[in-house]
Amino acid sequence: MIFLPEGKTLLRSDSRYIVNVGSVCQPRDGDAHAKYVIYDTDVDEVELRFVDYDIQKTADRIIALGFPMNHARRLVRDTRDS
Repeated sequence: MIFLPEGKTLLRSDSRYIVNVGSVCQPRDGDAHAKYVIYDTDVDEVELRFVDYDIQKTADRIIALGFPMNHARRLVRDTRDS
């Protein structure tokens, strides 16, 4: 698995790719930003964009809604460790 950096990444036109942008709130790459990707088919380029949001408020809401505590812990821990 390769974690792409924020910004544009040129893809090779002679290769095949699977791009999984993941999900908001459950980071596996140590970065708790919300993320999304724009794929430009004209130039075979993927652009990864990061979006700030209130992480502590989200963690508090996860707990308040009764979701597993480790979901909130993972989110807050990753922001401190980065």
